[in-house]
Amino acid sequence: MTVYEVPPNSPYQARFRVIGWGAVTVLLGILLFSIFVPDGFSDSITHGIGWLAGAIVLAAALGATALAVKEGSWKLMRKLHFEISNGKIIKTREDLPSATVEIPLNEIESLRERGGWLFVGGGGPGRQIGIPKEVSGFDDLKRELVAISTLTPAKVKVHPFSWFPLLLMILAYVFLFTSHVRVEVVAAGVLALISQGFGTYSLWRILQEKTISKMVMPTFVFVWLVLAWLVYQRVSATG
Repeated sequence: MTVYEVPPNSPYQARFRVIGWGAVTVLLGILLFSIFVPDGFSDSITHGIGWLAGAIVLAAALGATALAVKEGSWKLMRKLHFEISNGKIIKTREDLPSATVEIPLNEIESLRERGGWLFVGGGGPGRQIGIPKEVSGFDDLKRELVAISTLTPAKVKVHPFSWFPLLLMILAYVFLFTSHVRVEVVAAGVLALISQGFGTYSLWRILQEKTISKMVMPTFVFVWLVLAWLVYQRVSATG
């Protein structure tokens, strides 16, 4: 009998350290340069530095959010165990024994793969077992199940408005660093700060439920402060 589970070492911690420390270091350098900018630098150079800072803020926010969500999901997956025993596929959760789900192999009705998970359905109305691809021996387990039931690739539906917040944030940054109209710069700056603040708040809600790298929130707070300083600089420059 083989027990399938997610390996103990997180694959996301090292990536987050690179993104977090890299973004903080570069932004701190840009911040110091902007404060103590040497004489003789043209407006185009300082404008380019502002664009670079904005791009780093956006990339760090998106990267940290994506890794934080993945890390939280990985923490939950670590508690799941799967095995095929006594003619059944069994899913157990180490912190919640009552959440055990069993499906007899001869009662498997569906086998679908979606979003990096393999979903096994059958054994009763609404009964389903989701197996993440991160488990060790996932391919072996998948082949064993495919030999029993036909695998049906699931169609992923993307909501037309799912990318709207990201597009809105990008638009805010474009106006923030390209417009020379004070009203537009102020509006874009406020929108960028609200978007970043909402992202930080959403991540804080996640942190209350999941154990994630301790660098996540300080990085987001630092990025928000740098963004606030950039907004102030742009508004002052258009005054």
